[in-house]
Amino acid sequence: MGDTIHEVLKGKIPSDSSAQVDAFSIIKLNSAEFENKTEVLDLGAGTGASFDRLRRYIPNLKYTGLDIESSPEVESRTRTDLDIRIYDGKTMPFSNSKFDVVFCKQVLEHVRHPDAVIAEVSRILKPGGIFVGSCSQLEPYHSHSIFNWTAYGIVQVFESHDLFVKQIRPGIDGITLTMRRVIDREKFNNFFGFESLFNHYIDGRWIKSSHEEKNFQKLLIAGHLVWLAQKS
Repeated sequence: MGDTIHEVLKGKIPSDSSAQVDAFSIIKLNSAEFENKTEVLDLGAGTGASFDRLRRYIPNLKYTGLDIESSPEVESRTRTDLDIRIYDGKTMPFSNSKFDVVFCKQVLEHVRHPDAVIAEVSRILKPGGIFVGSCSQLEPYHSHSIFNWTAYGIVQVFESHDLFVKQIRPGIDGITLTMRRVIDREKFNNFFGFESLFNHYIDGRWIKSSHEEKNFQKLLIAGHLVWLAQKS
């Protein structure tokens, strides 16, 4: 594997679109990848809020949630209709090759032992299974966050555990997330649903560039990184 970010990300930055995405819309964009996938683990299930949206995008969803015993999100969970298990933050209580999909939305920045958790994701995924989700890169501290990631780091860590990164796309930009923290949380929440301020600027600044180049520029300042990886 090459040492520069261009070399590491080569072939992983999509050329079909440079639109801002999140952990759900990347599933929608790649719906064919999920047609025959049913057994889904929601890693870092928190309140269980992801269940209803996952059910829209993954046919015949069989849902299992997993989270640590205590976090702000876990403690605010009110629904009791979901199968959500507890673990120690490192070793997952599942057999090898159990799941078709591991979904992980804005969780990895809160994980105390990231390499151990990624190794476990690889262990519990079936061969050809999908690891999909998002995590923080340039996002201010929030909800016991510990480590922020980079696109370079995602590829290096995931692929060292046999999880080949097929796509990495930009989410909301980090400058907008910072403005959201210091200016007006409610006002800037709107930018989760469409191109955020500096993603929009990049679209204009690199208007004649390819989607791949725009995606690359957006990834450099992304607040959230969104990926789709496959177990070899």
